[in-house]
Amino acid sequence: MEWRALRGAFDEPGPATVWARQRVGLVAGEEPTALQRLLTVADSGNGVSNLLDPRRWWFINTELTVHLHREPAASGSASTPHGDRHATRRHRALDLHDQTGPVAAGAQALLVRPR
Repeated sequence: MEWRALRGAFDEPGPATVWARQRVGLVAGEEPTALQRLLTVADSGNGVSNLLDPRRWWFINTELTVHLHREPAASGSASTPHGDRHATRRHRALDLHDQTGPVAAGAQALLVRPR
């Protein structure tokens, strides 16, 4: 994955907005579809924003749900992850966009434990 911070930073607590791009295919010899690229971004967005220091805490993505508003455009996507921590689980909302605007909403359930 290629990541570029647009707002916030990977090493700063709080919400963040990033531009992300899948750099390699998941299956040798097959070009991923726009939907597959979008879901890859959603699945890998776990570390984009944080409320706890990732050097001191594990964040295990236990569930991912994505609801499409429309088919994504053929290339590129950006995600805007944000969320709140609840006890030992963190729920993170994902607003997923392509170059023409919002395309999907997602939610991750994270198991959070000290390292």
